[in-house]
Amino acid sequence: MPPLGVPVRICHLPLAVLLALLALACPALAQVAIVFYSASGGEGIESVSGTIVEKTERHLKVETEDGRIISIPQKNVYHIIGNSPAALDKSDPDLLNSLSTRGRRSRETGSTHHLGIKGGMNIANMSVDPQDLEEENSLRSYAIGAWYGVPLNRRLTIQTEAIYSVKGDSESGDGYTATTRMGYIDVPVLAKIGFLHGSPARPSLFLGPSVGVNVSANSKFEGGGSDMDLDVKEDVRTFDFGLVIGGGVDFAVGEHTYGVDLRYSRGLTNVAGEGANGDARNHVFAVMGSMRLQ
Repeated sequence: MPPLGVPVRICHLPLAVLLALLALACPALAQVAIVFYSASGGEGIESVSGTIVEKTERHLKVETEDGRIISIPQKNVYHIIGNSPAALDKSDPDLLNSLSTRGRRSRETGSTHHLGIKGGMNIANMSVDPQDLEEENSLRSYAIGAWYGVPLNRRLTIQTEAIYSVKGDSESGDGYTATTRMGYIDVPVLAKIGFLHGSPARPSLFLGPSVGVNVSANSKFEGGGSDMDLDVKEDVRTFDFGLVIGGGVDFAVGEHTYGVDLRYSRGLTNVAGEGANGDARNHVFAVMGSMRLQ
């Protein structure tokens, strides 16, 4: 019987264990892999095969067979199959379904939830019954806030926003100008449907209810040698329920996603306080830009 020793023990090890030991001894042998990751913007699943040339806490870099270097944020990586690309049949429906489920679960647990900031310009007006909605002399104002989106699937996202929005109206004529400005904290809950996933520009449509809380109201009159500025918050109802509808486009630029949308908000509540003559409702067209932070 030959003397016991390391060479003899290694020879009697199972092949799988031997390969694992070799991979640990020669890390380069374990660098060839297929990496599955969430697409830019968190929509869909993409994959790349090649040699992992750099791995840090923030990025994973893969060199493909044609010499390209693909840099993937570590937060977007959710599955790596190593050693041999040939060992993976990417046309296997069971495997792809498993990876798709893994990616969807990853999104549902928060790794691809959307969080960002947004702001833009309002074109505000008010309809006053028995008068008609005035098309001229609208109030130009602004809106600014933040949003949080939860993707339910590749197309549908539930997006909640918290926006400070200035609404009201402005009228001019016969040498005078009357302006009403009302500040609201609006909280719309939108169902957002996206299209063209995987493309650099992804259009979307959205619709949903909104509730606004009035935090300020001011009326100003200028003309005829007089200048009056009045606080009229007590004459405005606290809550304004409405409906928001619109569409936009999101752009993936590097690791960030930017967007622009056009929306119309229609107030469903009479915001005029008790004792006011007539019925006043807010109407706002807004152009808003956004930036995704996470």
